[in-house]
Amino acid sequence: MLELIVPDWPLKNIVSAFSTTRTGGFSPTPYDSLNLGAHVGDDIQLVNDNRALLPLAESTIWLNQVHGSHCIEVQGTTEQCLVADAAFTTESGLVCGVMTADCVPVLLASPAVEFVAAIHAGWRGLSEGVIQNSINKIPCSAEKVVAWIGPCIGKAHFEVGEDVKGAFGERPDCFKPSPNPKRYMADIKSLCAHQLERAGVQSIYVDPSCTYSQPERFFSHRYSTHHGKGITGRMFTGIALTS
Repeated sequence: MLELIVPDWPLKNIVSAFSTTRTGGFSPTPYDSLNLGAHVGDDIQLVNDNRALLPLAESTIWLNQVHGSHCIEVQGTTEQCLVADAAFTTESGLVCGVMTADCVPVLLASPAVEFVAAIHAGWRGLSEGVIQNSINKIPCSAEKVVAWIGPCIGKAHFEVGEDVKGAFGERPDCFKPSPNPKRYMADIKSLCAHQLERAGVQSIYVDPSCTYSQPERFFSHRYSTHHGKGITGRMFTGIALTS
């Protein structure tokens, strides 16, 4: 049975928003079972069958994500798999979404139902300004935006090097020393929240889930790598205007 995580935010009755887990689809091991990524070696027909299970599946725009900072506006005629790591729309019934397997999915909307947006925020995209770029593109002032930070790798499991820490020099409080030399445990949810706040967003809601610590529920690229599997599926976080 399909399991969807619905954002706990004040826009529940205004927009349709969800994040998938790994349960409820057709893919075999190691993608079991709701793999939504067509680029990870899974059977494409099974991926398409999985995608067909999603809400408003026929109206979903899929991106070719490259860990960058590009945000695009999408419409009903938009070509699939354009290169971008964020998308927004002002059209009702059209799903903007991103795939993740440890990176942060961020959803944006407004109580005035002016737009919806989805952002793929890995550390590279964050360091290159994907959140600020997206805020700059949307047709709404930042103080009116409501944001939701979805399931991603938690701070107890996201170990990074000095290069990553250095990319966020303005937020040393988001990094704690690791037991390993010259390594740090990064709080990527806090990094996202900080960048949203810096962009002017005042209403931010955060899902507490950690993808790494719940491998039976979530796809986690890092967990898979650490446990000798080296390959995993992808989850999808999407949002659409419903009126």
